[in-house]
Amino acid sequence: MDFFKLRKSKLIYQVIVFFTIILIGIITYPTQLANFLFFSATIGVFFIVDTLMSNKTRNVRLGLAVVIAIVFFFVTLFSVIKTL
Repeated sequence: MDFFKLRKSKLIYQVIVFFTIILIGIITYPTQLANFLFFSATIGVFFIVDTLMSNKTRNVRLGLAVVIAIVFFFVTLFSVIKTL
């Protein structure tokens, strides 16, 4: 589609879909559908970041990957410590 050739249009579409998924997940929260929608939204964040970082240098993209890995490590660590 010609609509998605522009990075800005693609980003707007992805953000609208992301917030729609989050909204439906909040409305249907205590169900398995909500869990699936939140999981899908988590994956969608990576697509949005990919669109934002498509024209950045290798060092910037590598730095973002390192920051995401560090945040994931600490969130996992605190979750494990909290359950002990």
